[in-house]
Amino acid sequence: MRAVAEWPEVNDRVVIVRADGERCSTRVEDDAQGLLAVGDPIGDAWARRPDLGGEYELQWPSPRGVWTVPVVLRSTESGSVPLWWLEPAEEPHLQQRRDHVRAEAAGARVEITWPRSEREAQSGAVADLSEGGTRAVLPTWVPAEAGEEVACRIEAGSTVLDLSGVVLRAAHPHGSTELVITFDELSEAVASRVRQLVFAWQRLARR
Repeated sequence: MRAVAEWPEVNDRVVIVRADGERCSTRVEDDAQGLLAVGDPIGDAWARRPDLGGEYELQWPSPRGVWTVPVVLRSTESGSVPLWWLEPAEEPHLQQRRDHVRAEAAGARVEITWPRSEREAQSGAVADLSEGGTRAVLPTWVPAEAGEEVACRIEAGSTVLDLSGVVLRAAHPHGSTELVITFDELSEAVASRVRQLVFAWQRLARR
């Protein structure tokens, strides 16, 4: 497995996704014999004992985009760090923001929250937007890092979008915070509203 450069390394942050869409951020703790060990997902939604052979999706960010791969739970392991041993069912797939048409935002605002953290919500500006994700600029330094799950409320005039996703990259230019966020899969209704905004901003930019 290590011969494939796109696979996450030990200590990398990853997100495990259940069939019902429930998500949990964790880390890779070990790998052996074609399996990846991740920290046991925690939280009330994950309290029920998992079924061996259960199918999940594993996601992790990289400079090229967010990688996703279907995995099967092969075993669990107790200890100081309880583990899930996951077997990839196929090669990972890369989701890239540039696969979608995007535009520079025209005065849109964003509020970002961290559903699995007690960190305070942060408000800032939308730099650009596409169906695949957004680039948001927060005016202050925020200790964000790649792989964190976030929720974004984007307000552009009368349009309000509530979106969820994963931080792909975080940078801190001049004391501010710039987050590149890749969205979870959008419903067709939400994707249509995003496209309407993107096309409207593109028309404004051409004037």
